Amino acid sequence: MQAAPNKATPSLYRITRLMLGVFIPILILIGVFNGIRMSSDFEKMINQVEQDVIHSLQLIDDALEILEKVFDRQMLDGLDEFMQAYHASGESPRDLDLMALKGRFNHTMDVYIINSKGIVEFSTIEQDLGLDLTQWADFHEYLETIRAEGVPVVDRMSRETLTGLFRKYGYYPTPDKEWILELGIKPEVIAEYMKKLDPVQVGRRIALSNDVIDSIRIIDRLGWELSMSNPEQIEPFVLARANRVRETRQSLELVNWNTLTRYILQENRGHMMSFGAPDQVIELVYNRTGLITGIVANILVTLAGIIVSLILGYWLKTVEEELRKQAIYDGLTGVFNRRYGMSLLEIEINKASRLNSPLSCLLIDIDNFKKINDSYGHDVGDQVLSKVATELNQTLRAYDVFFRYGGEEFVIVFPGLSLEDAKVCSDRIRQLCAQVSISVDNDKSIQTTLSAGLVLLNQNETSKDLLKRADMALYEAKEGGRNLIRIAA
Repeated sequence: MQAAPNKATPSLYRITRLMLGVFIPILILIGVFNGIRMSSDFEKMINQVEQDVIHSLQLIDDALEILEKVFDRQMLDGLDEFMQAYHASGESPRDLDLMALKGRFNHTMDVYIINSKGIVEFSTIEQDLGLDLTQWADFHEYLETIRAEGVPVVDRMSRETLTGLFRKYGYYPTPDKEWILELGIKPEVIAEYMKKLDPVQVGRRIALSNDVIDSIRIIDRLGWELSMSNPEQIEPFVLARANRVRETRQSLELVNWNTLTRYILQENRGHMMSFGAPDQVIELVYNRTGLITGIVANILVTLAGIIVSLILGYWLKTVEEELRKQAIYDGLTGVFNRRYGMSLLEIEINKASRLNSPLSCLLIDIDNFKKINDSYGHDVGDQVLSKVATELNQTLRAYDVFFRYGGEEFVIVFPGLSLEDAKVCSDRIRQLCAQVSISVDNDKSIQTTLSAGLVLLNQNETSKDLLKRADMALYEAKEGGRNLIRIAA
């Protein structure tokens, strides 16, 4: 059930060493033999730097697009859970415990409810209560469009003009259109990711690697330096130069006695780097003193560009793998989460139907789990969930599907097992769970048991119906005294 190890890393390191071993001598030779063409080499160095910066930004751009998709999925799931809580409250926002709901999102999202007049009537942010959104006409019109369409909508990440912080919101109108349920990912949550994707840090690394470069800045249309975590406003005269480059679509070069300042355009590729302000302008300030040392600097900046590009490429792969794991696995127990587990169940059902092979499914519930939480606290409850999941996972076949269904409930799918064989496996799992012991304060320990419903897939049966029968069998096991397995009819 564990993910396969990433075997690309050693290969990447070998490629890096090979490239450095080949290119460093070549670059040194080029620098030496082109010494008499110092001005030409200086211009080549400038062009290389600009390509490296743009390439690095494109790598960041790709990583941000992946991050955007992950946040979209999290917010859509959160909005669904918000709507379920709204219906469970009898469709009465006043009866909704918004702070508890925020806790279910691990305090990563703020919660709002907007009434039909465009006013924030309920919120986990006290200062936002009573906020009249109609004072922003365009935004209010946007909300009313969402209210009319009646479907969940998630905005793309955007930067606030006043603070420079990144925000992301999602909206879900209630069926009667009286309320709009809103979630907002907290800026500090986004900032944690943005710190790792900060183009300012990339620019500083490139600048520090070459004495000829004084500074590198990326300027957006809103007048901010494009920093993901600590944005700074750009001087008005620099912003005016950047806007001129955007208007003419041509680079701008300003020469002083000891510096060369160039403004180049990075056109928006339609991904995330724009954040509502298309076409970034890159400001590069070069030190022109000593063109001979510029030849050496050309070698260093090329090397720095290669290293930075490879580091970013490797880091991008690592981030993508981490985001993939978060989308697949349950963060507490390490087994598959419900969304991914249900997709695997659908695949196994289709396969069993196509091959006319048996498929059994076991729905598990840890006995007296609420009592454990109430008596010992949620930390101990989390330990119980994690320990039980780990122990059970070690007993399963490589192709069995094990995922957390919700709370203290888990699902195990046995492809190819008849009901009799699945019963044997299920009894072994039940006995193993009874041996799990969790130590608590005062040298006490908690013994766990489980109840489960076992079901065999019927012909043309859906996953929903399969789990419904398993849930009924689980209920019978609970009613029968717990620590039992009941087989569904």
